[in-house]
Amino acid sequence: MGAAERPPNLILVVTDQQRAPQHWPADPGWLDALMPNDAELRRTGMAFTHAFIPTAMCSPSRASILTGTYPRATA
Repeated sequence: MGAAERPPNLILVVTDQQRAPQHWPADPGWLDALMPNDAELRRTGMAFTHAFIPTAMCSPSRASILTGTYPRATA
């Protein structure tokens, strides 16, 4: 990286206990209408639409993201 280059900004959004209730609209564009700023971030940046986790439990998975280690190492 040269002196004039800046490192990219990184925003990591981690939420807990997400599911799609039956009452959510089937139209995939409804989320963009609900959260336009989030939609703009996804359009102008990078969004991971498919992800895999090291364990089915939330807290160990978040610890793995933050430390870069397997859940058995963060316990």
